[in-house]
Amino acid sequence: MATRAFMINCWSATAIATMAIMHLSGVQAAADPQSPPTPAAPTFTNYGGIPWAIAVVPKSAPAGTPRTIVVTGSCPSAFTLDQSVAGTLGVRLAPGGACPPGPVPSGSVTFTSNTVGSLRVTLLFPGDAATIAETSLVTTAGARPKSTVNLSGMWYDPATDGSGISFHHNPASDSIFGTWFMYGVTTAPRQGSRWFSLQGFQWLEGGAVLEGLALEATGRSAQCEIANSCPRAADGVNFRASVRVTIRDANNAKIEAFDVFGTSLFVSNLRRLVF
Repeated sequence: MATRAFMINCWSATAIATMAIMHLSGVQAAADPQSPPTPAAPTFTNYGGIPWAIAVVPKSAPAGTPRTIVVTGSCPSAFTLDQSVAGTLGVRLAPGGACPPGPVPSGSVTFTSNTVGSLRVTLLFPGDAATIAETSLVTTAGARPKSTVNLSGMWYDPATDGSGISFHHNPASDSIFGTWFMYGVTTAPRQGSRWFSLQGFQWLEGGAVLEGLALEATGRSAQCEIANSCPRAADGVNFRASVRVTIRDANNAKIEAFDVFGTSLFVSNLRRLVF
């Protein structure tokens, strides 16, 4: 997979009218009427009460492995990476416009470390040294592992028959792309069937483990001809979870989904569908 396979993204989720849009505003200084106000850095509000959070996927990987750094709590148009402090990677929000409304707006940037050791990863506002949120990443020695199994094909969990994953595995580059079909909750806007794309995978632990991201594209059409559904360009691509696939053998694997804080959401025991 190319080192810069992931460009900076701005992600926002399905529209919910009751949630406030992230905004930028100037800080008003209490100034002497005889002197101009003191300029200050713009302030960022989080989005609809969602906590600021930062995560690295994969968190631990060999030198030279591209990592995706995910930020939730706002929808910035860009980030800058700051390594001026030894042992720390600062991810600084850049001023930008408002993003479309949604429950989990987020953004990402790719970072590749070639230095063995650990880094503190901090989220920062522009012009401010205070840490908003933080995590860490670990870079290990040794070559990047290769896959032990070609995952191409259809996979499902017998306990949740009716949901499933399709993996597309390129053995030449060892890159993986997947689509995951499952079901939402019983209330709008997440009810009914849902599709997620599985991207940004990196092989770990001797090729027995795969870590990446689950993303969801959203969009609406005013009129559709077939069953109220039709192809169209997506309005946005939304971070939903990080995923970890553990290979058990050629036809069995486990997949686990985690939120941005690293909390396990659920586990599925996958079996390859053999025709």
